[in-house]
Amino acid sequence: MDSEVTDLAGIKAVTISTLQVKPSEGPFADGDKTKLDGIEDSADVTDATNVAAAGAVMNTGDETIAGTKTFSSAIASTVTTGTAPFTVASTTVVANLNADQLDGQEGSYYTDFSNQVVDAGEVTNGMVADDLTISGGTVNNTPIGATSAAAADVTALIVEDAAIINESRDEAGDVFTIYDDGVGSVMTVSTTTGVHISDLTLNDSFSLTGSMSASSYTTTAGDPTNDNHLARKAYVDAQIAANMTTAHVYSCTATTSTIAPVSNGTEQIYYLNGSNVFYKHQDGSAGGDSFNADRGYTFTVTGTGLTGTTNASLWLRGIDQDLSAVATAWNVTNDSQATFGLTYNEVVAITTASSAGTQNAGGMILDLVLEGKHTGVQLHFHLDNTSDAPDANTFN
Repeated sequence: MDSEVTDLAGIKAVTISTLQVKPSEGPFADGDKTKLDGIEDSADVTDATNVAAAGAVMNTGDETIAGTKTFSSAIASTVTTGTAPFTVASTTVVANLNADQLDGQEGSYYTDFSNQVVDAGEVTNGMVADDLTISGGTVNNTPIGATSAAAADVTALIVEDAAIINESRDEAGDVFTIYDDGVGSVMTVSTTTGVHISDLTLNDSFSLTGSMSASSYTTTAGDPTNDNHLARKAYVDAQIAANMTTAHVYSCTATTSTIAPVSNGTEQIYYLNGSNVFYKHQDGSAGGDSFNADRGYTFTVTGTGLTGTTNASLWLRGIDQDLSAVATAWNVTNDSQATFGLTYNEVVAITTASSAGTQNAGGMILDLVLEGKHTGVQLHFHLDNTSDAPDANTFN
């Protein structure tokens, strides 16, 4: 038997009491001992370093985890109200994040304009594409609808199209007011008394279908071009000055005569009902002579500012007779006096040029015009082409 054992000495050296009992799971497989050899001495599977090295988390305090963590199931937080369940440092948008509230408010809160505060510059051109209805809310932290002068304090409000203020409360009184810190209310729209404006400046046309009243005055920068346009005082004054002469005429009287009667040949100044009479004949018995046809009167004009007046004329039925073109032409003797003369034939010539045709007899009224402006003085003439020029004894 001893000859059949190859390591008899080894067997004899074995202490039976030190041999390991065979595991119930079965004997070690190849490599198992190598794995056991890799375990450190006094290894502790609850050691934090060993757990972290294995990719697990066992801490109960703060923990910083590097890398991306993907969860395949819901994350539940049991943190009570008053403490944020988690915080983030990034401001980058999180896609598909769905929350029941925003800043502690339900979504309906943000669609109610009365909860909004619009500060200066927050509403710019293009933000309102069509109608804008405001029923509450605040401007610069002041509630819209407040009655104080500081309510809805807006530095500038620009409306690029039509603006409509609809008073839908069915209440009488002011519905829109514009305030100025220095003067108070400068514009008020009332359902009972209309629109009241302290000062109004218009840079373009203005059409008014109703009445307008002003407690002080109205002005316009441009000159009127239509009859229904307003006119500035400067424009009115200029038009009056342009149609008035600096010369003022008080009277125009016949002062000398070349008309002579046949009886004694002494020239006479004749009047008939206040009109100067121009006679064509001197002695009708001599076959109807025209001795006085080229005779007449010298008229003296009295007034002020006549010096320098060179354009003088008489107007009859829309036709003017230049007094520089008559035989005894217009002549200014001094600042208060001027003279001119007319004959029977010259007066008839004036009527011939008029639309009524030649007038040889009868009365007429002529207007004295200086420098294109009416003096207000009229000359009354009477033409006689049938009677002889009478003397003082036969004139009646």
